[in-house]
This record gives sequence, C-alpha cells and structure tokens, in this order.
Amino acid sequence: MRMLPGNVSEHLLANVVQEEGSVPKAVGWPRWWLAGLPFVYVLSPLAILGNLYLRQLPAAARLLLLIYAASQLLPALVAPDAAMATLLALGRTVFVTGLVGIGAQWGSTREVRWLGLGLGLTYALALGFSLLEGTDLWRQRLAHPYMTSVSLGLAGSAGLWLAAYAPGLRGWRWPLSLLALTILLLSGSRGALLAALLGLLAGALLKRWRAATALFVVAALGLLAFGLGGGQTNVAALDRLRTTDGSGRDVVWSNTLSVVQAYPWTGAGPYQLGRSITVPGEGCELFPSAQGDVTASCPAWLERLRNPWIIAHNGSLHQLAESGPLGLGGWALLFGTAMVVAVQRRDALGAAVLVGLTVANLNDNTTLVPSPFFAEVFWIVAGVQLRHLTALRFSHGAVSALLLAGLSWPVLSAAWPIPAERVNQDFGLAFLYAPTNASPESDYAVLARFAVPPGTYRASLNACTATCALLETRTFTVLPDQPAPTVRLVGRLWPDSRQRLELRLLSGQAGQGGRLGELARHTWFVEGTP
Repeated sequence: MRMLPGNVSEHLLANVVQEEGSVPKAVGWPRWWLAGLPFVYVLSPLAILGNLYLRQLPAAARLLLLIYAASQLLPALVAPDAAMATLLALGRTVFVTGLVGIGAQWGSTREVRWLGLGLGLTYALALGFSLLEGTDLWRQRLAHPYMTSVSLGLAGSAGLWLAAYAPGLRGWRWPLSLLALTILLLSGSRGALLAALLGLLAGALLKRWRAATALFVVAALGLLAFGLGGGQTNVAALDRLRTTDGSGRDVVWSNTLSVVQAYPWTGAGPYQLGRSITVPGEGCELFPSAQGDVTASCPAWLERLRNPWIIAHNGSLHQLAESGPLGLGGWALLFGTAMVVAVQRRDALGAAVLVGLTVANLNDNTTLVPSPFFAEVFWIVAGVQLRHLTALRFSHGAVSALLLAGLSWPVLSAAWPIPAERVNQDFGLAFLYAPTNASPESDYAVLARFAVPPGTYRASLNACTATCALLETRTFTVLPDQPAPTVRLVGRLWPDSRQRLELRLLSGQAGQGGRLGELARHTWFVEGTP
C-alpha cells in the first residue's frame, strides 16, 4: 500500500480529529475550582476568568453570546436605577459568559465529573452537621450550616446525574449514587426530586440504559407513586414529598407580578427584585440554613442592594421582573440553544444537567449566578455544547420559546385579573379593622374575620406603592357550625405618604381555587403621619 508523505498524513489526521470533535487539553485550574465549589461556594466569582477562553467558541456561539449580552444590557440602560442596573447587568453577563468560556475550553462534559469531589464533601458535611446538631431526621429535614434544603436536594440530584452518565468514575459510581439518593430524599425537596427524575430520563433517552440509570429511575418513580398515593412513612422529609402545596410561593409570584406591571419593558434591574418585594424594614440576609435558624447578615456594601438574593421562585418570572421581555428572550435563547445541541450530540450528562436544572426553574431559580454550585454547572455545561454550535437556526428559537412557555405555566394564572365583582367587595369579609392613618415608624395592625365555608384558608397583608411587598401571612381554619376566628396581621409599612394596602384571601394551599389560590382581595389606602 502506498504511504502518504508525513506532512500530508499529519494534516489528514488533524482534520479527522477535528471532525470527531476533539478539543485541546483542558486547563487544570477550573477542575479544582469546580471540585471545591459546592463545599466553599465563595469561590464562584473566579468563574469570570473563563472569559479568557471565549475565543475558542465558533462564530455562531459568539454571536449568540453577543445577543444574550445585548438583551441584558439594553433594558438595564433604561431601568429605574439605570446606573446601578447597568453595572449589575454587566457583572451578571460577564459571570455567565465566563462560565460558558470554561465549558468551551473543556469542550466535553467529561470534566464535570470533578464536581463529584465537592458534592461528596457537601454530603459528609450535611450528615455530620445534622448529627452534631441533634437533628431528628424522623421529624426534620436534613440540615446544613449554609445550604438550604433545596440546595441540598439539587446536590443530591447532581450526584445522581454524575453517577449515571459521567465517564471515568469507575468504582465510585455506586457509592456516589447511593449517598446522593440518600441526601436527595432526606432533603425533602420536591423540585429537586422532579429535576433528578427528568434529568435521568433525558440522559437515558440519548444513551443506552445502564443498570445504575434504571435503578435511579425506578426508585424515583416509586417515590413519586408513593407521593401521589398518599402513603405515610413517618419520616418528615419523605412525607413532605407527597404534598403539593407551593409553600407560599404563590404570594411571592403575585408580588413579583406587581414588579412586572410597574416596569413592564425594562424590569427593575438585575439583583433588584429584592428591593421591590422585600418587607419594609427587613434586613439583608446573606444565607439561611436548611432549618432557617442559622443566618449571616450581608456586609455593608451588599446591604445597599437590599436583599439581592431574593428570588421569584420561578426562573422565567424572575428574569422578566428584572430584565423585561428582551432579557427574558435572550436568556431563554441561550440555554434553549445549548439544550438543542446537547440532544444533537447525544451528550447524556449534558442533557441530564440542562434538562434537570431547567425543570427546577419551575419553582426556584437554578440559573441565577452566583449560586451554591448548580447555576455554575448549568452554564458550564451550556458552554460545552456551544463549543460545538455550527450555526444559529430557527429550531433553536422555537425550542427556546416552548421551554419558556413550559417554565411559565405556574404563574400564568396569576396574570389573569380577578373579576371586578370580587375586588373591593364584601367577598365574605364579616369584620375588618384597618386604620387609614399610620406612622411608618411603627407596626401597622389589621384585624379581619371572614364569612366563608368551613375549610383552611390563608390571609395575607400586602403593602403596595409602585410594587407590593408581603407584610404577613396567617393560616386559619373555619370549623363546621363554628364562627370563623379573627385574624391579626401586622407589618411595617413603606415610608411613603400614601400607599395601598391589600388584604388577600387565599386557599389553604397554593394552586387550589384557581389563580394561584387567591380567592378574593380587598384594598384600601393608608395616609402616612409624622
């Protein structure tokens, strides 16, 4: 057989390697950074160094990032506090593009397996902390010194995705999977459980089913069947998985919609949602624990933003409230395109991460940076996919629009107005004591009693100027053949001369009664006194 000259053979070999999608050798520091991130997530800002690798992206991907950046920066230029909004929009954009750059430099989700080291440390810390604190896991959810139960649940989900689809784990696959499943179940996080299940299914559809994947899917399906069947285990975290209430998220969604109504085209600005819907007078909280009793206050420079970590508990609603429809579209197009490429490449781990964390956006914000680790992993995996983007196509936009519609369904009903006959009407309000003059320096108290059928209800008091903030919510039960109890609601008002107060009657659980559980609403105005 005739041999080709050496330089020609090397050239052809290089072309074959390029066609097979191989990438340059990965830089080492992002591996260790990702490995330590879940355990020490103050390392997250180092991701901006990933912008050095953006040149490895193809032209189509760089164009997509340019569209994304414009969609975030243009609304900020005309936001209420334009200077602050522009600065924060630039910071968030650089953060996201840096993570995309890390993924682009890797070019493969193989490197994401390094996350398993940090997850293992996180699992050990949560279990150790719970034991040292004397947490009764029969009656309480798993605790962690600086992670919420939702974050712990997502840590368990991520461990399952790695165990099922990450290459190179060898003997660590089964120990990681069993520990991750334990953490997921003890966290009691329903959103994380759904994310784990759908992420595993997405990966399984792209690759041959492995024994581990089949086991995880069966276990998750069995747990889901338990929840729908109403079974009881006497384990608090597991029994919580069978509930379907929104844990008060409907109140947050409703007040976030007031921000959308106040700033329909520009949004309030990145990290400015908390300023608009935080209870007046409430301080800035850096992070709560899983039990809600270990907190850290924000430093002085962060206090000026007034709770920048407050989230809308829905990814699309949060993006709309902070960046308007243009920012919402750019955000969806970026991750929607990455998801299409992951499916086209049959990247099982990439699809599991992108699908799972996108699903978690239904009732949380898993793409908002910085985060305990999950938003960083999301955008890194997106960057891996964009490394292989050849051209922007109509299908990318179509899939992004469908994903956006699916993510928005929990709050679509809240945008539908309450019928006029149920606004400012009696609506079963038997008694109401609500002063029309009050000092913003003192607590404002309301007494109300409702004439409603027997059942469990919630009453929420909200103070509104341009936007609405929740003052307090009370749950009460009306028993058959007995008068309804008098409900007392207290809160600190906005420091404005005139503001609108809203007393909302809600069903006992979010999602019951329609319109996110809101049954009726009564409004009045309060004049401020010196």
